[in-house]
Amino acid sequence: MKRELILALLIMLTVFLTIHSVDAKSIVVEFNIYKNDTIVIDDISASYSDTLLPSDNGEYLLSLNDIEDNVLFSSNFDVYMETNNVVESYVYWRLPFPDTLTFININKGRKLLHRIDISDYLCDKDYICESYLGENYPLCPQDCEEDTQETNTIQEYWTYIILILIIVVIVLFVMVLGRRRPKKSKKWDSVYRKIREPNV
Repeated sequence: MKRELILALLIMLTVFLTIHSVDAKSIVVEFNIYKNDTIVIDDISASYSDTLLPSDNGEYLLSLNDIEDNVLFSSNFDVYMETNNVVESYVYWRLPFPDTLTFININKGRKLLHRIDISDYLCDKDYICESYLGENYPLCPQDCEEDTQETNTIQEYWTYIILILIIVVIVLFVMVLGRRRPKKSKKWDSVYRKIREPNV
């Protein structure tokens, strides 16, 4: 009985951690920055991994802005380049992904070095609202209707509720099977005993 209970707790913990990780959506930002402050973007993509943030110190500033250029998140960062042959530095972060995120700005002091419109990377314009790829109505109106995001969120939660119920049913079934023990038949025990006994 204890083994089945531990199994049930482990399964429920796994489901909880899965849902938690889904809620912690982030945006992956990858780029190379050169000594002359040229920035080349490698990738901008949505992720369900936890955030991996800059150290918040240095002469560079990265900010996440909405469509009206209000700052939703910002952090300073620094890059380290050797003086010999290395002329670029690779940067990789997983940043918070607010629903109203539209632009990513990279500054050095007050100078804007690069401005990223994330719709250029996340919206594939296939007329299908793929929320797991980061598409939503403000960002990708070609793919998402105004109420699609809310509908997708409700569908996602119902999916997890159904998944949890299925797991609970499986666990209860396993527990019931574990409690059932084959009953010994006294009649067949006596017959078997007589067969085994040596003839006198």
